[in-house]
Amino acid sequence: MILPLYFGIHLQWASREPLQKVTDVHRARALTPGFLLGVVVPTTIVMLPTWVARSAESHQTIVAIFMLSPFWVSGITIAATKASAWLSGLSSSTRRNKAAATWWVKAVHLQTAAVSAAAHLYVMYRVFFPTNPEVLNLTRMYLPLPPNGPIGVTDNITSGSWLFLQFDHIFISLSSLSWALLLLEKTPLAARFGRGGLVLLLLVSALLIGPGATVSMALYFREGHLAGNARRY
Repeated sequence: MILPLYFGIHLQWASREPLQKVTDVHRARALTPGFLLGVVVPTTIVMLPTWVARSAESHQTIVAIFMLSPFWVSGITIAATKASAWLSGLSSSTRRNKAAATWWVKAVHLQTAAVSAAAHLYVMYRVFFPTNPEVLNLTRMYLPLPPNGPIGVTDNITSGSWLFLQFDHIFISLSSLSWALLLLEKTPLAARFGRGGLVLLLLVSALLIGPGATVSMALYFREGHLAGNARRY
């Protein structure tokens, strides 16, 4: 439930403050190592039980450590920012560096979209082409039914966690897409497609490449709009 709260606070802030694009190239460059080293690598480690044998205790310990990811993502980003400034020796106030900052921000949006889309497509492949359709299918994956948990599971902890993940996926997906819609409505895309067109576009995209990749692409297009209207902001 953290993301919906964040989206609400961000929208309130965005409605009061003039929209600004990132102009510090060093901070913009730092987003890529922050994402790859702080998000992709730890997530891969957490997902290893699907490929490598690991005890339940060891896995839960790693998951608990993973909860600290905001701290090490921030640490990696700060270190990468300082390293970029030290290695380049360039001032981030030049026009060239401001353009480069926009490029790096858009690049990290594409990176997050690619990773999210790859994960979504992999899951969809496993759902539509399962080795055991009774165990893995579209209904069992995404519909939180029956209310007492997945069929065939008697352990309360397992069934409770499964239901939580199903509802969590619904809440995160809908809140993220709603947030993206409200952000895109402040761009020229709103005049081109209208609210109904944007809703349809987001829903179709979410089905094809997943909600995460859809939101990342929405932010990518929004960043391009901000960059193209620098004088306005």
